[in-house]
Amino acid sequence: AIKFILAWQVVIYIIMALCAHWIAAAFSKETEVADLIKLFIWILPLGYGLQGIIILTNSSFNALHKPMIALGLSIIRLFVCYLPLAYVGSLFYGLPGLFVGALLGNVLMAMISYRLFSKEFTQVDTAPTEQVV
Repeated sequence: AIKFILAWQVVIYIIMALCAHWIAAAFSKETEVADLIKLFIWILPLGYGLQGIIILTNSSFNALHKPMIALGLSIIRLFVCYLPLAYVGSLFYGLPGLFVGALLGNVLMAMISYRLFSKEFTQVDTAPTEQVV
């Protein structure tokens, strides 16, 4: 599922990046606003596939009856990764820095989520199962 999420998001990103000019023009006729929309499209959607990994791991933890881990990951994503990195990026580089910081927040959280899920999934796979007679 993770490979599909990443592959599909690459396709979506390429389409969005190629169409960024038209998308921006549909939302604003002002050049400055359209340029910001294009910048947003070129940066943030790069992390949407990684955000898909975060969502998938959270859903999997919920399915494994571990909702507190999923909740913890959601809180960490927002308050430890996404917002702080977006804020720091904006301090140093303005709006482009905010976009890149948000992207990096998703990258960092996807790595954390995937690693934690892989560890938990390995434990579930190796847990003894009951035999029904």
